[in-house]
Amino acid sequence: MTEANPSVPRRWSEGRILLWFVLFALVIVIFGPPYLHAFRPPDGTVGDFHQEWLSARNFAEGGPVYADQRELARRFLGTPPERAAIMIPWNAHPPVAAMLALPFGRFPYAQAHLFWNLVNLPLLALAVVVIVRELRIPFAPPSVLPLGVVLVGWYALYSQIQHGQLNIVIMALVAAAFLLEQRSRSVGTGLAIGAAAAIKLFPAFLFLYFVSTRNIRAIVAGGAAFLALNVVALAVLGPTEFDTYLREVVPSVANYQSSRQNVSLAGFWLRIFDPHPNERVVALIASPLAANVLSYGTRLLVVLLCASAARCAQSKAERERAFALAVLGMLLVSPVAWPHYFLIAAVPLAWLWMNLVSRMARLAFWIAFAVVWLPNYYVPKLALGGPDAVREFLMGTSTVRPGQNLAIMSLPNYALAGLFLLAAFGRTSPAAEDSVPPRAEP
Repeated sequence: MTEANPSVPRRWSEGRILLWFVLFALVIVIFGPPYLHAFRPPDGTVGDFHQEWLSARNFAEGGPVYADQRELARRFLGTPPERAAIMIPWNAHPPVAAMLALPFGRFPYAQAHLFWNLVNLPLLALAVVVIVRELRIPFAPPSVLPLGVVLVGWYALYSQIQHGQLNIVIMALVAAAFLLEQRSRSVGTGLAIGAAAAIKLFPAFLFLYFVSTRNIRAIVAGGAAFLALNVVALAVLGPTEFDTYLREVVPSVANYQSSRQNVSLAGFWLRIFDPHPNERVVALIASPLAANVLSYGTRLLVVLLCASAARCAQSKAERERAFALAVLGMLLVSPVAWPHYFLIAAVPLAWLWMNLVSRMARLAFWIAFAVVWLPNYYVPKLALGGPDAVREFLMGTSTVRPGQNLAIMSLPNYALAGLFLLAAFGRTSPAAEDSVPPRAEP
């Protein structure tokens, strides 16, 4: 049993427009005030952007980018010692990301956070336009209403604004790579992915797509972009910063792999068999061997599926599927993937919505989408209850038992894995683009 493809446009009746207008107004009323506070956080409140800002402010005063963030927070933000003690010790982002934030260190934190969000908004708009146009999503003026409901109500977007993350930049580069790849612009595609990998390392997984398709020009262009940005960062920051990043920062990130908020495969298996003591997650069976075997084994399976899909892709529709699969696979194999990373999956989410035709597959998609759209603490809040359930969950101060871990905390992991399987095996409608001749080997 199949249902009509959603790409077939429906007439915008007055009743339908009114319904979406009411929903959009409701979303604005509910989420408007939190967004206003998120764009420019109140004094004394910081998001994850404090990592970049502290590095930039310290660099502006002649200090290193990678210094003890707890000391910098006490010095530049006036953070009390007891609060600074629980902060992460290092700016966890690569030198290129730290370099991009240097201009914002000239401003007080709240203003810098606001300016960073304002710079990101045009990138978000451009990414949305690219996805709509390239996936041939029917769009009329009233379509702004449901689009606004989905975006404004999406917790990943709110979290991005609240914390000043790098996800919109990565999302825009992935969308640009998707556009250029579908138009066989190998050099541009490689440049976009190389830049994304320089800002955050995990997008380097998308080079697997180029390797599988033997797209040498994209590989060379991507490698050149990655190398060029790091050379510029090396010239600006100095070699000591790279040494500190490799010796101190990268190993410290491993402690967060078993976080209750890590939605990658590594996070799932480590929480079950080898959680870090700081996470206060009780292991189902304490077995580091099982955790590593299952973690690396399932990630290898993801790599093989992504490589196979890319290698076999000939038509435009098949290349769309392979690219969407690679983006979802990128999040699954990453050592750490936070719930706000779901924003980066905008291309595969839109592709799945446009192309799945099986009724059961579309039902599974909407269930998974609901999980990745809602706050990751929503279900734990309902299940665990208590006035401090959300704070305890996010701060990791509550004890998580094995049953709670498998049934509640791991729902985002299941959703991401389910979306990957739908992209790999879900039945799609025959597309006109399937008739185009195979692209020539570069």
